[in-house]
Amino acid sequence: MFRAKEMLPRAVAILSLLCFQLCISPAIAVAQGRPASPDDARTIFQSGMASYRAGNLPDAAEKFQRACDLDGAAGCYNLGVMYNDGAGVPRDANRAFGLFTRACEGDYPSACNNLAVMYREGSSIPRNESYAASLYMRACNLGNVQGCANLGVLYDNGAGVSQDRTRATDLYRMTCERGNALGCNNLGRLYEQGEALNRDFPRAVSFYSKACELGMEGGCLNWGTLLERGQGVVQDATRAASIYSNICDKGFSPGCNNLGALFENGKGVARDPARAVNLYGKACDGGHARACSNLGSMYERGVGVPRDPIEATRLYRRSCDGGQSDGCYNLGVAYQNGVGVAAKPSHAASLYRQACEGGTDLACFNLGLLYEDGMGVARDPNEAVELYSKACRNGLAIGCQNVGVMYYNGTGVKRNPRLASDNFRRALEINPGLTEARQNLARVARELGDK
Repeated sequence: MFRAKEMLPRAVAILSLLCFQLCISPAIAVAQGRPASPDDARTIFQSGMASYRAGNLPDAAEKFQRACDLDGAAGCYNLGVMYNDGAGVPRDANRAFGLFTRACEGDYPSACNNLAVMYREGSSIPRNESYAASLYMRACNLGNVQGCANLGVLYDNGAGVSQDRTRATDLYRMTCERGNALGCNNLGRLYEQGEALNRDFPRAVSFYSKACELGMEGGCLNWGTLLERGQGVVQDATRAASIYSNICDKGFSPGCNNLGALFENGKGVARDPARAVNLYGKACDGGHARACSNLGSMYERGVGVPRDPIEATRLYRRSCDGGQSDGCYNLGVAYQNGVGVAAKPSHAASLYRQACEGGTDLACFNLGLLYEDGMGVARDPNEAVELYSKACRNGLAIGCQNVGVMYYNGTGVKRNPRLASDNFRRALEINPGLTEARQNLARVARELGDK
């Protein structure tokens, strides 16, 4: 028998943010759209704006309330934003909801957009994506560009409406042309991933850079990522580092994480593990779960910081609890090997399952090993084959290698040297340097009489 048994090392990955956030409209705006208030309401509203600009928020709130009471939609909207943000008044999402509703009924487009955000997120009211879509459409039809971009997101994902990537693309393109950063960013994503459009990295770079210039940190991150990789543009990790540094300084945690990875690996900047630790820590404290996993890896290996396996597992758990599958995977490895925690293969299996379902292919592979050997789970070679196959389909060479081994040995599947050979070849296509797969392929070829 022959097979790959080693547990693989931790991965430190760079995140390419695909920004789908549905943004609340700018905090305070002058009246827009169809005038819906008499002159006295407009006068009071304008006086409220003067107070707001002067920093007298309580007076502004009082005047916006008076304007709203006189059916001034702009006053209702601005007061709703103040309650949403807790600016000059106590934060009150329910009050904001009522004010946005009233303003939207008065055809104030930004209010319809914000009301849609609340229905989409379902944080303070019951979630209703189909109603959110109708509100975004209303906002868009009233001329609110952000509402059009957000409607594009729903069509892109099939949320509240039937999925329609063509409609999403049209909305992204239209809003980008009108200076909306979200539209530009998401149009760049479609070109990068080649989903609704033919893959075109240069166009992706163009749209990401435009989103960045329009002030969207996620667009800057995506632009920097393509610069770092040299996709659609001449590779320039130094410029990527500058972009990451800029958005990190603005408090955008993914930028700090990516900059940390560059300092850890000495890519585009002088290698500085201690600075990488600092940046990962800043991103982790900012709620970026992947950075917590990356920081845990530094503590586990003692790179840029004294080695501390216990702190590493704490950070992996924090990352996993934050929904980052790599964090769950790394915590699973810790429980399997008893590093920083007591060894508990059953815990490891549970964490690998969670990480595998979250898209970490190494977790699928390691869980396959546990099922093949009956460690922490009941032995199940069939399940092991399924897990190795999933890892292989997603491009993990050792997953293909182990599928080949299972077919060669007839473990969990009917013995089939030809399928074994096919999987060894697939492993080598992914990773030509995988020695085990090359040796195994040669062995099967002798048995099959292949040249």
